[in-house]
Amino acid sequence: MTTDKAASLASARGERRRAKTRASIVAAAEKLLAHTAPESVRIEDVAALAGVSPASVYVHFGTKDGLVAATTEHLLEIATTEIAAVHSNNKRAVDRVIATGRAYLQLLIDHPALTRYLTARALRTDESASPTDVRIDNRFETARVTFQQQIQEAIDDGDVRSLDARLMSHFLFGAWVGLATLSLGGNSYPLAPHDVSRAGLQALEVLTRGASSWSVDAGD
Repeated sequence: MTTDKAASLASARGERRRAKTRASIVAAAEKLLAHTAPESVRIEDVAALAGVSPASVYVHFGTKDGLVAATTEHLLEIATTEIAAVHSNNKRAVDRVIATGRAYLQLLIDHPALTRYLTARALRTDESASPTDVRIDNRFETARVTFQQQIQEAIDDGDVRSLDARLMSHFLFGAWVGLATLSLGGNSYPLAPHDVSRAGLQALEVLTRGASSWSVDAGD
């Protein structure tokens, strides 16, 4: 084996180890963020759960904010992949609307760290947005606009009554986050994850199946 090839193999092994360590740290952070506000999460606790030293966390992510950002963006990657799969598996626009809503709500239920981030982000109106916040905001806005387009396509196909697709997309994205918070620990009157999912699907049923039986006049 040549020296260059040996060095290349060693470099590849090192990169795999770093990726594995990074993934372990992100997984540990997600577990803690599912039950704890970001400001209360300690690097030492993340390190202990991941089986690494606190110094290793800092080497990979720089700061606690960097770790929280990386964890949130990892969850967004999961969301993007799952929703893209939904789009490819459904041909009719109304079916994509239903499947997207189901997938998005289930994602929030399965990953409470993401639900907590979105809830806290919506309330931080008096703070300057960090570059990471802006990047995440833009990704969610892109997802919302895509969902708006799906609703509009379903309207154009005649499967959903005529309504404002933009406003409905804002309402549903916000409602799903709020609904998912009911499954978080610490609620006075929590809902089981299964009930949260059922409630969200009922709302989609009203939109896509029962919307023709009622009307809303904003002037009333």
